[in-house]
Amino acid sequence: MVSHNLQNSSPKQSAMDEFDPVSNLERLKISTLKKAIALKNSCGGVTIGPSSKHNGSAVKNGSANGEFATSTPIKEKHSPGGENSFSPRRLTFDVTSDKSSIYNHSTQEKAEAVPHTLLLNVYEQKLRENVKEAMQRRLEKFREMDRKSKEELESLKNAMKMEALSKAAIEHERLQKELEEEEKNAAIRMEQLMIRNENHAKRLNEVTAKVRELEKKELEEQEIKRAKWKERKSNLDKIFANQLQFRQKYQEFCEFIRNCDTSKELMAVISSDIDKARFVTDSMDDFVEKCRDGMVEAADVENAASFVAQINEIYNHMKAQADKFKSEKAVRESAPVPPGNEGNTFHPAGETKSEDSQEFSSNLGTGEYADPRCLKTYNQLNKFLKAVEESFVPFCADPSLKQFRFLCQKAVITPVNAISPESKAHLVDKYDKLSNLLAGRSVTVNNKSFSATSHPLGIQFCKYTLAKKFVEQGEKNVSSHPEAAFAIATIIVALWKLYPDFGQLLLAFFHRVNPYLIPACWPQVEGQSNKDYYKLLGYEYSEDDEVEKQDKYLKRLSGVVRLYAAITITKTKAGVDYHPHGLSNAWRWFAAILNLEPVPDVTATFLLDFIQVAGPDMAKFYQKQFQKLLAFICKEYFPLIEKVSPEGGGAPLNRLKEALSQILKKGQIPPPKGLLPQSFWI
Repeated sequence: MVSHNLQNSSPKQSAMDEFDPVSNLERLKISTLKKAIALKNSCGGVTIGPSSKHNGSAVKNGSANGEFATSTPIKEKHSPGGENSFSPRRLTFDVTSDKSSIYNHSTQEKAEAVPHTLLLNVYEQKLRENVKEAMQRRLEKFREMDRKSKEELESLKNAMKMEALSKAAIEHERLQKELEEEEKNAAIRMEQLMIRNENHAKRLNEVTAKVRELEKKELEEQEIKRAKWKERKSNLDKIFANQLQFRQKYQEFCEFIRNCDTSKELMAVISSDIDKARFVTDSMDDFVEKCRDGMVEAADVENAASFVAQINEIYNHMKAQADKFKSEKAVRESAPVPPGNEGNTFHPAGETKSEDSQEFSSNLGTGEYADPRCLKTYNQLNKFLKAVEESFVPFCADPSLKQFRFLCQKAVITPVNAISPESKAHLVDKYDKLSNLLAGRSVTVNNKSFSATSHPLGIQFCKYTLAKKFVEQGEKNVSSHPEAAFAIATIIVALWKLYPDFGQLLLAFFHRVNPYLIPACWPQVEGQSNKDYYKLLGYEYSEDDEVEKQDKYLKRLSGVVRLYAAITITKTKAGVDYHPHGLSNAWRWFAAILNLEPVPDVTATFLLDFIQVAGPDMAKFYQKQFQKLLAFICKEYFPLIEKVSPEGGGAPLNRLKEALSQILKKGQIPPPKGLLPQSFWI
């Protein structure tokens, strides 16, 4: 059974037993006990040791082959599996075999000779030694493993410690660098802050110095302004005093004329003085208008004084001429009068009117067709216009200059047609284009650069074309859109100031197109055809040689009158010191037209146009004088218009009557539509 159990031990179990002596010992004990139990029935008493029944003899097994088996293993010291490995061996004692590894005797003798107790003790001793050795080796191995573990742990700790120290050193170095960098940056920031503070302090000092300097300059400027204001006030006071002296002398002048002899001979003697007085008076009015803005200098005071001196000189000269004439007349009257010379005295058309209306009615009923001074101006302008047109004859006849003339006309017509009050920038752009053209600078025409200086007559031709085109704008554009007059007038006034000869051409075209702007009521002379006469009055003829209808004629020339009136009230461009054709010309036109016989429809239409456009500014500037003018129109001149108007009055007369009644009712004239603000050019 022991042999069977030993044989049935698996290799895996043997390998485990080899490394576990305690387990092998337990199995041995169990195997021994099992065998003892098996032999109990066949053996009685003690079978082992000195007290056994078969001491010194072998115990025969009840098996057929007579084998004695023992499970006591014999240890082999040097096992191939290792120094610590051992395995139990099966010991078989065959009594019939001669082969034995222990003795040369028979199996039975050898079995009897070997005591069981001795074998067991030897085996147990060997087993203990093996176990002890195994345990010792295992303990040594555990100690070695523990030592190695401790060494590895210590090495690991040392490595970790070294790594930690290395990391700490690196971190310390990094922190040290960061600290140094931060300190460096802090030093830089501190330096920058100090520089910034120094710069700030420097700028503050500079600003403070500048503020003080500005304050000082401002005080100086205020002092200069105060001094200039005092000087201007003093100059204005002096000019006002001269104006009073001028008015006083002019009143004496008018009073002298009213009271003196009105014979033709005397009028012929003093007529030149009267014309001079009117010219000086108009100049004084223009000068006063210029001084209304308060920008007067010492030279203006001298000019005012010169006007006073001129009116004094004219008055004294006229008075001396009148006294001389009276003396000569008295001498002639004392002499015998030749027959047939009686009755040469000039008889006025009517009685002398009041002082308020004398200025406007001096020529009424005299049969004159134009004021002499206005007629003189017209003749000068017309002569200038004809001279310019004559200079263009070879220029316009040259076919090689056709393209040049076309470009000149296009450079004028394109911006003029585009004039509108849509914005300041738009209007300034059109002004710049026209101003550059007349100045000889290059402008763009048909996407090409063009200059009127390419020909000696180029600029003059552009001025001529521009003046003509502006008057055509009054005929065609303003007649249909009255509010358009002010944008066009703004450009005209700005260009007129820069180019006075352009203004002269413009006035000449105004007079040619509408003679009532002279104003003049041309009579039809003997031998003059109706067509020539109507053309002289401004009528147009169709291709069929039919004269223009009255309503179209009035509408077309009404646009021209409105454009002219808009020019007289238009504010000048910033930087312009005076108006080239200001409000005094509107007053002159009123005074002249009211001294002429009214023309049916025409006078009523043009008076209404002028009142609606220039009336508000004239009322504001002339105040009481303009009120007297309106009173004269309502009381004395309007009845004359009614007399010459057709029965029923007609539309122009009714419109004038309604407008005058509204003005008298409300006490003011509404501003015209489309009037540009005063700050438009600023």
